[in-house]
Amino acid sequence: MDEEKKKKYALFSDNEWIDNLLKVPADEEAHEYFFKTKCIGFLKFISTQIYKSDNYEELIGELYVLLSDNDWYILRQFKGKNNAQLYSYLSRCATNHFMSTKKREGKNLFVYPDDDKNIIKELNDMSCEEEYDTTTVMIAYEKLDPRDRDVLQQLVVEGKSSMEAAEKLWPYVNSDKDWRDMPAKRVQNTIAMIKHRAIIRLATEISRISY
Repeated sequence: MDEEKKKKYALFSDNEWIDNLLKVPADEEAHEYFFKTKCIGFLKFISTQIYKSDNYEELIGELYVLLSDNDWYILRQFKGKNNAQLYSYLSRCATNHFMSTKKREGKNLFVYPDDDKNIIKELNDMSCEEEYDTTTVMIAYEKLDPRDRDVLQQLVVEGKSSMEAAEKLWPYVNSDKDWRDMPAKRVQNTIAMIKHRAIIRLATEISRISY
């Protein structure tokens, strides 16, 4: 594809993209630019956050099938209400689709242990909604500071026990004592506390985004 066409496609408005993608016969170069350039941002996000992989290119074909299904139904449903942008709309649709696919495979993005049941149930319910809550949870997760993300990654996403995660998480405790020299119960209680704070902060970020 020559540079002039790339520059032209880069300046397309949302309505121009919809008209172009619905065109018959298809503008193959526009399709290539749209799926391999315009959509790459949220495909990378989906690939890393849902599939824990950098191979976002593997998702391009499935995204094309999703959007082109039923005569481009998803595109035709875009209304642009409340200044909504096509990119954000498609990002939400794609994230919901790939999360649903992951759920059908029996693999949830968040796999919670048995404690903190009330908060965890609330977050799990939100992350499994078909509208926009999955995206909201992931956006909220990205807004957390590195400490809280590490805590949730170790204890919630990966489902490690407090003792398994202690070496990684203990620097966040601000203690001058080595966790290896402390009673296991005290280590467990301390890490449970920082986990609880991280979950509360995640719930707070979700609330800020949702309302």
